[in-house]
Amino acid sequence: MSIDIVVEYIRSRYRSVAIAFSGGFDSTLLLYAAVKALGRERVVAITVDAPHISRRDVERCRAIARELGVQHIVLELPHILELEDVRKNTANRCYLCKKAMYRAIAAKARELGLEAVLDGTNADDFSSDRPGLRALKELNIDTPLARCGIGRKDVEKLVLCYGYPLSMARRTTCLLTRFPPNREVRLDDLKRVERAESILIECLGYEPKVLRVRDHGDLARIEVDREDMVKLLEILVPRSRCLEELKKLGYRYITLDCEGYHGW
Repeated sequence: MSIDIVVEYIRSRYRSVAIAFSGGFDSTLLLYAAVKALGRERVVAITVDAPHISRRDVERCRAIARELGVQHIVLELPHILELEDVRKNTANRCYLCKKAMYRAIAAKARELGLEAVLDGTNADDFSSDRPGLRALKELNIDTPLARCGIGRKDVEKLVLCYGYPLSMARRTTCLLTRFPPNREVRLDDLKRVERAESILIECLGYEPKVLRVRDHGDLARIEVDREDMVKLLEILVPRSRCLEELKKLGYRYITLDCEGYHGW
């Protein structure tokens, strides 16, 4: 598998593009392919900063874009939580959220005179129920990785193959995914989950490829890959500083979930 097929796809269709950039594996690989296809001067990375987006993800985007030498714009969208279905985490949440975010990205791309907005959706994403994909279709957002048949495992192999700064990418999902469906989520809830994940990263001394704290009220369910499980168990021993810090956030119970996890 090579990135060349994506590079050629972009080069043959566009002269300038905006990349919807989250700092995840998919959008990072897509940004790299766009730069190879068109050059740094004709590619702009656009990141949305909103209450349900981790500060850690926004800062990672800044760092990767800086290392790749591309223009990076951070769009502030503080009012997304005012959408009722988003705030209440309904089945329609992802669609409405994506539509609001990509409308803003597309408007900025038009303002900059860019031809198109590209998204890092991969081929495997179409095999699962992802309401946000409907928003991409409605707004004519192109998905080069998916169109070139590149799936999740292909993406991760390519990211590892090309190394730094692509290796800075992580698997990203918004903070609303940490909560069960149809539970109303407040700003304080988002901050608590984000702080819990930051505590774990601080205690580990590095950021795992996957780290999510699912919020079950007074129970925190931590998701990590198997390779990070042993290290995480070591720092969560009774009376550890890490465990105490998590409990100060209001979590009475801490559980671990590795591989095979499927969110809610």
